[in-house]
Amino acid sequence: MYVALGSDSLSAIKNALATFGAICSLKVVLDLMRFVSSLIRGHLLPRFASCNLLKYGKWAVVTGCTDGVGRAYARELARRGSSLVLISRSQQKLDAVAEELRREFGTETITVATDFSHGRDVYERIAEKTRDLDIGILVNNVGVMLDYPMPHGDVPEESIWRHVLVNVAPAAVLSRLLLPGMVARGRGAVVNLSSSSAIGPMPYMNIYSASKKFLEFFSRGLAAEYRPHGITVQTVMPFYIATNMTSYSDKIGRTSMLVPDAATFADSCVRTLGRLESTTGYWTHELQYYACSNVPSWVWLTLGEKLQKELRQDALLKQKHA
Repeated sequence: MYVALGSDSLSAIKNALATFGAICSLKVVLDLMRFVSSLIRGHLLPRFASCNLLKYGKWAVVTGCTDGVGRAYARELARRGSSLVLISRSQQKLDAVAEELRREFGTETITVATDFSHGRDVYERIAEKTRDLDIGILVNNVGVMLDYPMPHGDVPEESIWRHVLVNVAPAAVLSRLLLPGMVARGRGAVVNLSSSSAIGPMPYMNIYSASKKFLEFFSRGLAAEYRPHGITVQTVMPFYIATNMTSYSDKIGRTSMLVPDAATFADSCVRTLGRLESTTGYWTHELQYYACSNVPSWVWLTLGEKLQKELRQDALLKQKHA
């Protein structure tokens, strides 16, 4: 049945559409302004200002610190004067990193050999080693990733448990362990290394993406809880960084403008601490994040699946010719 609309009805519809369009346009403008502001505050201004990390406290705790981003992050903290509690699996590698930091920066270090995949029992030793220390910074960096992209049905059961025990539990448990001391001192910072894969579901890296989404939500909630106590909680959501974890494909395992090496990334990321509560840590990653977080979820899912399939093929070819 055809119903004729009067001029008043048409005018009301036009006004509603105009209002909706104005609201959408305003949102786009505000998002762009926030993005530009974060680039300036987090990645431009820090190049012209000193980075005083000792305001948080003398000691910093870094997990997963013997390779890749964790090692580079520990070096940046040491270079800026922090004493370090180094936590990783291999005592031999820990000793090598500790000696390197003492030799280059005169850094006071404590090492704790810990395999987080062993579960609840490993945390008591960390509690003993950190008791009574003026810990100002906790960097929850430790993490695992699939050897290469694969369907979830092909993921070994052991790998699933490692993602839960290593990617999820340590950030929650160590934060609970160290935050009371930070609150008592009225200062401190917690840095949680999530991933851009938490923007949306990531087919063929599903368990990894989901574990990083936990870190993002946990970190954002923690920031709201402890901001009134003078504690900074920062969520870091980088894109690909050239480390051993990404070496299964040359597309993401070699340095480029979009794929920094660990040292370049860590230098940039440390500078954002106290300036940005949520960051990718690196300026070209901020550009990628802005683009990816403003597309419909189906676009992210489709492009993400396509990329992971390509990376899977790269990995399988590398294995075949190894």
